[in-house]
Amino acid sequence: MGRRLRLIPSSLRARLMLLVLFSTLPAMGLAAYGGMACRTQAEAAARQSLWHVTREATNEQERLIDGAHQLLTALARLPEVQRHDHAACNVLFADLLKQYPVYTGFAIANLDGDVVCSAPLPTQPVNFSDRAWFQQTVQKRELVVGEYAIGRISGKATLVLAHPVLDAAGQVQGVVTVGLDLAWLNQLAAQAQLPAGAVLNLIDHNGTILARYPDAEQWVGKTFPEAPLVQAMLAQPGEGIAKVTGVDGVPRLYAFTPLVGSQGSRGAYLSVGVPTSVVYAQANRIVAHTLIGLGLVELMALTAAWAIGDMLILRRTKALSDAAQRVAAGDLTARTGLEYGVSELSELSRTFDQMTEALQAREAEREQAAATLRESQERLRTIFDAPADAITLSDLQDRRYSTVNEGFLRMTGYARDELIGQSGLDLGIWANPADLATVEKLLEQQDIVRDMECQFRAKDGSIHTGLLNAQKMMIAGKSHLLCVVRDITQYKQLQAQFLQAQKMEALGMLAGGVAHDFNNLLTAIQGYAELALHEVQETEQVTQDLQRIHAAVQRAASLTRQLLSFSRKQPMQFGPLDLNEMVQSLLKMLQRLIGENIIMEVHLQPDLWQVQGDAGSLQQVVMNLVVNAKDAMPQGGTLTVCTANVALDEASVRDSARRARLWPAVQPGRFVCLTVADTGIGMDAETMQRLFEPFFTTKGPGKGTGLGLSVVYGIVEQHNGGIHVESSPGKGSAFYIYLPAVSAEMA
Repeated sequence: MGRRLRLIPSSLRARLMLLVLFSTLPAMGLAAYGGMACRTQAEAAARQSLWHVTREATNEQERLIDGAHQLLTALARLPEVQRHDHAACNVLFADLLKQYPVYTGFAIANLDGDVVCSAPLPTQPVNFSDRAWFQQTVQKRELVVGEYAIGRISGKATLVLAHPVLDAAGQVQGVVTVGLDLAWLNQLAAQAQLPAGAVLNLIDHNGTILARYPDAEQWVGKTFPEAPLVQAMLAQPGEGIAKVTGVDGVPRLYAFTPLVGSQGSRGAYLSVGVPTSVVYAQANRIVAHTLIGLGLVELMALTAAWAIGDMLILRRTKALSDAAQRVAAGDLTARTGLEYGVSELSELSRTFDQMTEALQAREAEREQAAATLRESQERLRTIFDAPADAITLSDLQDRRYSTVNEGFLRMTGYARDELIGQSGLDLGIWANPADLATVEKLLEQQDIVRDMECQFRAKDGSIHTGLLNAQKMMIAGKSHLLCVVRDITQYKQLQAQFLQAQKMEALGMLAGGVAHDFNNLLTAIQGYAELALHEVQETEQVTQDLQRIHAAVQRAASLTRQLLSFSRKQPMQFGPLDLNEMVQSLLKMLQRLIGENIIMEVHLQPDLWQVQGDAGSLQQVVMNLVVNAKDAMPQGGTLTVCTANVALDEASVRDSARRARLWPAVQPGRFVCLTVADTGIGMDAETMQRLFEPFFTTKGPGKGTGLGLSVVYGIVEQHNGGIHVESSPGKGSAFYIYLPAVSAEMA
C-alpha cells in the first residue's frame, strides 16, 4: 500500500489536469442548456412581436379597402362620372387626392379600357384592358380588388380597387378605379418601433418588392424570385414563420402573411423580419458571461494543477527530454543525470540510461564495421577500374548495367550516369545484332563465353572490335552477367596495316624486278625503232608502223617508271619545297587536263610552311589525284585544290588512328595539308577499304591501270606523311595529303 502511495506523484500532474477538465464538463453542459433555453425564449418573444405587426398590417389593409369600397360606390353614382365628363371628373379626382393622401390616384376607363379622365393626369395614353381586375369588373359588375402592382399612372406601388359604372338600365358604361397607396406600411413600421436591422417587405408572388421599410428607394421595383424568403412564402398557404436569409443577404427571423387581392387571392405577402443576431443578442450575452465565469474558474484550477505537476513531474521529464534530444542529435554519451528511485519516472530514467549505453557500444561496433566496409569497397573499386579492359556487371534478365568500370567508359565514350540502369541493346552499343544473338545462345548452352570477337559502337558512332568474355554469376541471391571486353581495335588496325605493308612490299619487289628487266627490253626496242625510223623514208608505209611502236614504247616506259616509283626503286631528290609554287606551276597544265566542263578553284594559304620533298614525285601525286577527280566528274563539276598549315596534336592523331581515318600513321607535329576535292560520283565504304590496293580500279577496261593511288600512297609514305580520305556516294570525294613541315633552318 505504501509503495502505491509513493508511485502516485509520478502521474499526478496528468491526473489532476484530467480531473479538472472532467469536473468542468457538467457545468459547461448546464451553461449550454441554459443558453439554448434563453435562445428559445428570445425566439418565442420575437415571434409574438412579429405576429402582432403582421396582424396589425392585415387589419389596416382591410380597413383601407372598406373605405375605398364605399368611396368608389359613391363615385360610380355621380352624373359626371356616369357620362365620363372629362373636365369635371379631373377636377373632382384632384380634390379627392388632396383630401385623402392615402390614395395614389383615381381614374375612369371606358369599356375598351382607355382612361378618359384621371388624377394625376397621365403623360401618355393609358389602357387597362389587359388588367385582370378590369376584365373581372366588366364581367361581374361588382367591386373587384386587384393585385398589388406598380401603378401605370402614378408609378407607385399600389393596390388597385375597381367598381363598375352602370347606366339607368343597369348596363356597364365604364370602370372607376382608385389606387391604395402602400405608404401606410411605413407608418405601421414606424409605430411598431422595430429593432435595429429589422425590415418590413411587401412582395408580390413574382418576387417583386412593392414596398420596403427602410430604404424603400433602394429596393422597391426589384425582383428576387429565387430568394429564400420568397420561396418560403410561396411554399406556405397562409401566414407563417421562417428563419431564412433576406434579399439583402442578412439572416433574419421572418413572420409573413398574405394580403388579400382580387377574389381573395394572395396578391402579395407582407413580411416583417428581425436579424437573428438581434433576436439572440440577450441570450448570447448571458451564455457568454456564464462561459467566461466558468473559464476563469477552470483556468485557476488548471493553473494550480500545472504548478503542482511542474513541481512533481516537469523537472524529471525535462531531464529525460533533453537527454533524448541529445541522443536524437547523435550524442550517445547523453545521460539523464537523475537519481534512481522507485517511482515510474525513476525507473524510466534508469532504463533510458541503460539504453544509451547499449546504443553507444553498438554505434562503436557499427562505425568499425563501416570503416572496414568502406576500405574494402575502395579497394575493390580500385581493382575494378584499374584494368584497361572494359568490365560490366548487368542484370541477367533485362541486361541493364548495374556497374561499369573506367575501361568501359573509355571504350564507349559514355558517362557512368548514362549507362547505369540502361542496357547495351537500348543504347545501340552492340554494333552487330548477330554478335548479340550468338552470345545469348552460348550463355543458354554453357553459361559462359570465351574470347569471342564482337563489334561495339561508341557514343560518337565509331566501331570498336573487342574480345568478349562473359559469365553468369549469383550476387546477393540475384542472377547477374559479368562481361570483360578487351579492345583490340588498334591491334586489328595494326594487323591490317602490317598485312597491307607486306602486300605492298611483295608487290613492290615483284613490280620493281619486272619493271627493271622490262625497262631494259624497252630500251632496246626503243633504240631499234629509232634507228629504223632514220633508215626509212617518211613516205613508206612502214614509217607509220614504226612510229606506233615508238609511241607504245613511250607509254610502256611511263608505266615502268610508275612501277619503279611504286617499288621505291625510282630515285628521289629531297629538298626544301614550297607547295604553293609547285601548285601554281601546274595550273596551266591541270586546266588543259580537266577540260572546260570542270571549274577549278584554287585556295593557297599565304605564308605556307615549307616541306622536305621530291618535287617530281609530289607533282605526280597532284596529277594522279586531279586525273581521278576528272574521271569522277564525267558531267562536269568543281575541282578544288587547297593548301593550309595544320598542327596535329596527340588527341587528333589518336582519334584519327582509332577511326582509321589517316594512313599511314603520323606523329603529332606541324604539317602542310594539300587538299584535292571534287563534286563527283563519290565512293562507297567497300571501295574506300580497297582504295590504295595496287591494280584496283573502278574505271572501265582500258581506262586505268590501278596504280595511280598506290603510287600516291607510296610517295606520301616515303615523305613520312599521311592521307585522309572523305567520300560518300553522290557527294564527291576529298583527299587530304599531310606532309611534315620543316623550318627555314632545317630546309
